[in-house]
Amino acid sequence: MICQNLTYLEYLILESCPTISDSGLTGEFENYSDSITPTPLSNLKYLKDLMLSSNSLITNQGCIKAIRFQKLTNLSLIACRGLILNNDFEMELKKQNPCLRNFKTSN
Repeated sequence: MICQNLTYLEYLILESCPTISDSGLTGEFENYSDSITPTPLSNLKYLKDLMLSSNSLITNQGCIKAIRFQKLTNLSLIACRGLILNNDFEMELKKQNPCLRNFKTSN
C-alpha cells in the first residue's frame, strides 16, 4: 500500500522488520493470488532516503530488482544477514541509483 498510495514519499524507514522480504520490495507477492496489483518499491519516484537495516530476509537479488531510484541519495543496508556484500553488488546499486552518495552496509 505504501508504494501504491504514497508515491511522493521522500523518506522511508523499514528497519528491523522480521517479515520484510524480497517480494515485499519487488511487489511480487508469491502467496497472495487474490491481492491487488503488485506495486514495487521503485514506484516511489521521489524517494531520497531508504533505510532497510536489520532485515534478514532481503537478498542481493531482491535489492538489485527493487532499489532503482533516480533521486535516492542515502541507502542503509546494515546488518541484513541475507545479503552477500561484495563490490559487484555495490557497483550495481550505484549504477541503478545515480544520485546515491551515502551507502551504508555491514555484516
